[in-house]
Amino acid sequence: MWRNNLLAFPKTLLRVTLLLAGMAHPEIPPEPLNITDFGAVSDVNTNQTEAIQKAIDTAAANGGGLVTFPDGEFVVSRLVLRDDVYLHLSENTVLRGAEDWEEYRDEGWISALVRGDGIQNTGILGEGVIDGQNVGRPGGEEGFRGPHIVHLRDSRNIRIEGITFRNSGNYAMLFRDCETISIQDVTVLGGHDGVHIQACQNVSILNGDFRTGDDCIAGTDNKHVTVKNSRFNTACNAFRLGAVHLHVADCHFQGPGEFPHLVTVRRGNPRYTMGAAFVHFSPRDRNPQLPSDHWLIENCTMDQVGAVYAYNHARGLWQQGQPAKNLRFKIIKATEVRQPIRIIGDEERNLHLHLENMSISLSQDGPAQPVIDIQRFGTLRLENVRLQNHHPDTPALRVRNGDSLTLHTVSPGQAAWEIGDVNEFSMED
Repeated sequence: MWRNNLLAFPKTLLRVTLLLAGMAHPEIPPEPLNITDFGAVSDVNTNQTEAIQKAIDTAAANGGGLVTFPDGEFVVSRLVLRDDVYLHLSENTVLRGAEDWEEYRDEGWISALVRGDGIQNTGILGEGVIDGQNVGRPGGEEGFRGPHIVHLRDSRNIRIEGITFRNSGNYAMLFRDCETISIQDVTVLGGHDGVHIQACQNVSILNGDFRTGDDCIAGTDNKHVTVKNSRFNTACNAFRLGAVHLHVADCHFQGPGEFPHLVTVRRGNPRYTMGAAFVHFSPRDRNPQLPSDHWLIENCTMDQVGAVYAYNHARGLWQQGQPAKNLRFKIIKATEVRQPIRIIGDEERNLHLHLENMSISLSQDGPAQPVIDIQRFGTLRLENVRLQNHHPDTPALRVRNGDSLTLHTVSPGQAAWEIGDVNEFSMED
């Protein structure tokens, strides 16, 4: 039953095995368990959940370790992760969701191919694929959505590395009330949201490739979220997020979406156009406790997106729960953008927006509109910013109802501004 010869393992698997051994029981390295030793077989017509779950439970009973998947295709409907247990999918492993919704135990919105509640030191590693097969559920979210691929709740020390998620029936990855999440070298293809985080903290997303049918990164009430060296392509928004201390760096945002927005597909009018790179997200019905605050978005490129940033506290979709506060965008180049940075802040004017070393160019065939249109704000500072809307008779910058506006080395010239009801206004060379 046991795979004893660690030296016969691929180098990447050996490295992970030794690392996990140190995390669990330094004195007794856990030996990886192979799902085939528990009766799992590669068969696209037979559900293998029972055999694979037995391997997971055995690993947990032994103090944790790796549960390995060999090359092949394995159908599952509800795997439950345990403390100190990691799944490892080989490069040619495909884990498929069962096509029959009833095999997921009909847990409604919380259903998932891989579940975990109140656990720690767990995750999914390797180079394999998890395919949700676009499983739907009659009467599910929006009338048709099915199970998530991964759903972890009230858990900590989570690692998702190297995996490709595709065709998720709902979110590819959903984390609620979780702490210390590392998502690295992950690809998401199609489906709905890529990563949805709700009331999570210490989230790191590195080297991701997100090509989704819905939002790439979404959720609210989060703390300390870092996203670096990633690509975003969607038929919805790249970030629909509420977070305190968000750092996004060295990322590329590209539209239109490779995959359609599945809600519009269902309505018979598939949409591929990409929405905003960033949207404030704070829906009242979730009773959010935190604003969007201390954001730093830097060294990013955007092409053919709907908008660089969108926020409407008065009437925006899911934006009225908590306000946006201190946001900074720097070293951003955005081309062929369809809509302005359009902002209507909260009545208390909590928003403080700093744009630095930026170039924003609207689509040449788009309507006459400002590049930035903002009202109800605390401070707005533009420093070394170039705005181009291709309509010389339309102001590039429209500003109203603010406390303080500073323009430092901004082009085009002052004739392109439309400024009203600002308490303090200064221009710097």
